[in-house]
Amino acid sequence: MIYFYGPQRWELYHLEQDIGEAQDLALTEPTQLAAMQSRLIKELKNHGAQFPVDIQTGKARLPQ
Repeated sequence: MIYFYGPQRWELYHLEQDIGEAQDLALTEPTQLAAMQSRLIKELKNHGAQFPVDIQTGKARLPQ
């Protein structure tokens, strides 16, 4: 799973079957993506990770 802050988009790959990341599964596996997104955000918060700051609001930009 990859998150791009600039365009705010996710990509999901099955690396055992697609080491070259050629087939993005984000649209075809939404349940798996949602579970992984939730876990990633939880872990980042638990570890006190810093997030980019939105210039307009001054608030942290969490992955969406």
